[in-house]
Parts: sequence; structure tokens; C-alpha cells
Amino acid sequence: MPVTIIALGSIAAYPWLFVPLLALAGLAYIVDREHRRRAALAARADYEHGALAAGSVPPVVPPPVQQTHSLPWQTVRLLSTQPLGIREPR
Repeated sequence: MPVTIIALGSIAAYPWLFVPLLALAGLAYIVDREHRRRAALAARADYEHGALAAGSVPPVVPPPVQQTHSLPWQTVRLLSTQPLGIREPR
């Protein structure tokens, strides 16, 4: 209790000294709280990045190639009729 009375008495006697000190202490508290919040956010981002990087990656499947002809040219020779424009050798 005597410490509180002495502190209040010194603040009342020297307000030009203690008011700026209280303002600086409040500012230091706000800056420290923001620093801790940013550090916690960075730690969480590092953890989530590590968890994603450690996960399995699905294989890349190329898209299917669309055919430009109704039949591939390799099977045209197997048909009994030839397409127009192709003549049999004599």
C-alpha cells in the first residue's frame, strides 16, 4: 500500500515526467502486442505451408488428344472399301 501512495504522489507532484512515461508505456504495450500477433500469424503460415508441402501431390494427367478423322489412318487399310481419292495399284 505505501508503494501505491508514493507512486500516486510522485505522479501528482511531477506530471510533466510521468504522463509522457505512461504514454510511452502504453505505446510499447501496443507495439509489443502487434509484434506478437504478427509472429503468431507467421508461425501459423509456416506450419500450414509445411503441412501442404508434406502432403501427396496427384500425378499430372495430360488432356486427351481429340481425333481429327473419323478413323485413324492405320485402320483404313483394314477396311474392305477404300476411302475416296485412294486408288488401288494396278
